[in-house]
Amino acid sequence: MALVGVEKIAKALNVTRRRVNQLVHEGMPRAERGKYELGACMAWYIRYMQSAFERREMFSDDGSSADVRRQRARMLKASADLAEMELAEKRGELVPVEAFKRVMGNMIAVVRSQLLGLPGRVAHQLEGEPRHVIRKRLTDQVHVALTALSIPETYLQPGHCLHCGQAVPELKFSEGVSGAVEPSDDSKEDA
Repeated sequence: MALVGVEKIAKALNVTRRRVNQLVHEGMPRAERGKYELGACMAWYIRYMQSAFERREMFSDDGSSADVRRQRARMLKASADLAEMELAEKRGELVPVEAFKRVMGNMIAVVRSQLLGLPGRVAHQLEGEPRHVIRKRLTDQVHVALTALSIPETYLQPGHCLHCGQAVPELKFSEGVSGAVEPSDDSKEDA
């Protein structure tokens, strides 16, 4: 193979002349002073860069393992996430799942009770009434059931904390929603 000078090998490796000399000291093959075999130098340089890349991946500037750095970063993120969740819970922005399930179960029970009680509450009032009066009174009763959902006292256990479910004696709740509905102006005229 033909030998090339420092300028050509520097250009082929995309480095300076000075760097070529440094690479020779690090083990790059040299045929004779100032002469290099291009193919052998290119192969050596590729292996050299691969090795440097692997070392760089394995160790950071401070000598710690990249895996350790990743683990540390994960741990810091988890700590920050936990701190944010604890703060959100203290602010009342985060509710434990069990408390949510308990409250939702109570809400569903209240609506179910209201809706199942609907026929018994209004059937006797609707006998012989025109269709529009029946529709209006049924709509009013459905609104009573939905209003029960908007009043926490109807589905929260009185004196219990929404978040943990424990008794809190200082909490005072107003009375729940009754099943009665005041007739609207339209139904008063029809009745």
